Parts: sequence; C-alpha cells; structure tokens
Amino acid sequence: MKKYRFHYRTLGRGIKGVVNVKAENFADATRLFFENTKRKSFRTFYVEFP
Repeated sequence: MKKYRFHYRTLGRGIKGVVNVKAENFADATRLFFENTKRKSFRTFYVEFP
C-alpha cells in the first residue's frame, strides 16, 4: 500500500483541505478520494506521490 496525499482548494469560499489516501495505485487513490470527499468543485488540486 502506498500513501497519496491530496491537497485541494475549493471554488467559492476557497476552503483548503488535505486528504491522505492509502491505496495500491493512483487510480484507486483518486477514486477513493472523490468517493469520500464532499467537495465537488476545485480551484486548485495537487497530489503528493509516495
């Protein structure tokens, strides 16, 4: 398992957030992130790879 760290900032109020996801690969990590986050719109978005 690898740990991916998703950083994001939303549109509108510009709420910042960091989400750590443990997954086998980047595709799984991305899917888990979007399933679990309640945010739908992003202004900035980047990922730290393991």
